[in-house]
Amino acid sequence: MKDLTPNILIITTDQQRTDTLSCYGSPFTDTPNIDRLAADGVCLERAYCTNPVCTPARASIFTGKYVSRHGAWNVGMNIPEDEPMISHRLSEVGYRTHYIGKAHFQPFGASPENSIETRNNTERYPDFQGPYYGFETIELALGHATYGIAGH
Repeated sequence: MKDLTPNILIITTDQQRTDTLSCYGSPFTDTPNIDRLAADGVCLERAYCTNPVCTPARASIFTGKYVSRHGAWNVGMNIPEDEPMISHRLSEVGYRTHYIGKAHFQPFGASPENSIETRNNTERYPDFQGPYYGFETIELALGHATYGIAGH
């Protein structure tokens, strides 16, 4: 019998405006892979971001809460480790969850006692594989701007 459980893929980008995507009619960019995903999946015609800053915006996407409710109101803030996220809910109903890329759920360079990213490893760029905020496994890109990108 065919499994009817859909695969779920959430893609977030930093500072991505609709006029920078050819699937929305951009005359100056070509985004064929995103265009294909939009054609085969969901392409929203009216969506709003809860916050222009990455940490609070991602926290809202993954918790389903406004910034005033999840508490990560700026970059460099921790999303509370006990905050229920969509990853927890999906795991509870049998999904295998994996996160790839920049999460910014915690500040870069947090001390091991304050960061689940580094709690089991005191190296600056830990080889931590998870679990992480309900995700079974992770491949994190660490760092931001002046720090560069490091990690998995």
